[in-house]
Amino acid sequence: MSLVLVVTIYPLPEYRDELIDVLVATVEGVHSEAGCELYALTEGSDELVLIEKWASAEAHQAHSASDAVKNLHLALAGKVAREAHAQVLQEHPAGTREQGQL
Repeated sequence: MSLVLVVTIYPLPEYRDELIDVLVATVEGVHSEAGCELYALTEGSDELVLIEKWASAEAHQAHSASDAVKNLHLALAGKVAREAHAQVLQEHPAGTREQGQL
């Protein structure tokens, strides 16, 4: 079963655009990782949100140890208002495949 994550990053206002650029580059690289089903950047007024879907917990675990994640952590250092918040979620598909699951 797929694993879904929602990771919220709280950039300091003066670094927001810089961090968006870093995250866009990260997204593009992560798409080629084994088991990546979805890795998308969204944004709210005070936060940047990564929505991730991995084929398995093992695929996510490999991603967590990847250079992409290590480099992202380095890029975020000193440029965020507080620590990122990560939610790990299990899918519960309902309704149609197109509308009821990620």
